[in-house]
Amino acid sequence: MADVYEFPAPRVGQAVLEKQNYDIKEATTLGTVQHGKDEFVMVVNESRQIVYASPRLIELFGEAPFLGNRPGEYLRCIHAGTENCGLTRFCKFCGAAGAIINAQKTRKEVNGECIVRTNSGGMTVTHNLKVKTMPLEIKSEPYILVLLEDISSEKHRAALERVFFHDVLNTASGLKAYLGILKRQVSSDKNRDLVTRIDEIAEHLVDEIQSQKMLASAENGTLSPARQIIISDELVRSVINQYEHLDLTDKKTLVFAPFSESFSMVGDETILRRTLGNMVKNALEAAHSDDTVTIRCGIRSGSAVFEVHNPGVIPEETQSKIFSRFFSTKGDGRGLGTYSMKLLAERYLGGEVSFFSTEDEGTTFTISIPLKEAP
Repeated sequence: MADVYEFPAPRVGQAVLEKQNYDIKEATTLGTVQHGKDEFVMVVNESRQIVYASPRLIELFGEAPFLGNRPGEYLRCIHAGTENCGLTRFCKFCGAAGAIINAQKTRKEVNGECIVRTNSGGMTVTHNLKVKTMPLEIKSEPYILVLLEDISSEKHRAALERVFFHDVLNTASGLKAYLGILKRQVSSDKNRDLVTRIDEIAEHLVDEIQSQKMLASAENGTLSPARQIIISDELVRSVINQYEHLDLTDKKTLVFAPFSESFSMVGDETILRRTLGNMVKNALEAAHSDDTVTIRCGIRSGSAVFEVHNPGVIPEETQSKIFSRFFSTKGDGRGLGTYSMKLLAERYLGGEVSFFSTEDEGTTFTISIPLKEAP
């Protein structure tokens, strides 16, 4: 990144600042410049001096001395000092400075993030800020509107989440690895069956952790889909193998529909497997003893289609809430299955998830993905 403040515009005098402040306040009163009462907002002039600060921003950082200061100086950035905002070697890496400069150059809205370490009461406090800058023109004078959002708690939660998933997944994977060694060493059939059962539980635990990790990444936008060759029938059979030995499938039958088409496609196999697995899990949970859950795949209207059917019916009053986060008919703390399948399939696979449910035909969940055939 270039030195964003390498040639800063000279500061303007107090009289000009007061006139600009009056014009912005008047524009705010008249509704030309609008913002929410709880938003952290400032307006800077061409010299990148603050000429307006919102009441919420003043409440947090104080009224004096914002007029005429540059953003880092007013926010008490440890690098800015009293009049060095934009002049230090750290400023070229400042997301807020970059967003203001780019908005000035392009006269377009710019979004960025910024980490500001401030001095507050003799202590250093770190603020993670989301920054949005937008060009303004008031009485033929160009300005930049700067909206700040403190996302420190989001960043903190995301960091804790990463550590949690990393540590728990490592522990569960280690348990499964040792169970694999133990399974090869036991001699009696009784003990081997017991270890095999524990191994299946450990495998299910690892899968659940990975599922929650993927959902968290999908929600915060850090999930990056891969491009892989996927063979439809191999994918379906692997999902069936994953679920057919679980307690969930006891006294129920999980089958791959005959005459399903075998085809190849390009996409993220892990995301598709997780989505299809959630469809199968939900169908098994809804099914009763002796019911059959059927998976079918094929090509329809240029799209790869995967369907999961069970004989049950979803009550009409429930159907409109199916894909809502945390909505579940199974009690509190549930309801991520249908929500996650829609989120993963539609946002990260470019597909569509739908269902129909009637007394006569049972319930079928469908994922349809525009087909990109593998070479």
